[in-house]
Amino acid sequence: MPETEPKRNMVEAKVIATLFGLTVRRIQQLTQDGVLQTELVGKQRRYDLLQTVRRYIGYLQEKVNNKGGGK
Repeated sequence: MPETEPKRNMVEAKVIATLFGLTVRRIQQLTQDGVLQTELVGKQRRYDLLQTVRRYIGYLQEKVNNKGGGK
């Protein structure tokens, strides 16, 4: 059975902040740093929930791997 793209769930920064246990400001910083991405929906910026979770997990994994010093 072919894999289908899941329905996109576009949410605001407040939802992402709550999900990750961070502040809205920190979500904005991660977006400015290129870790997270937004899309324009109407006149407002929104985050694709699934892609944002995947990107944040990747970011955390990279931080852990870089901190390990090759252990």
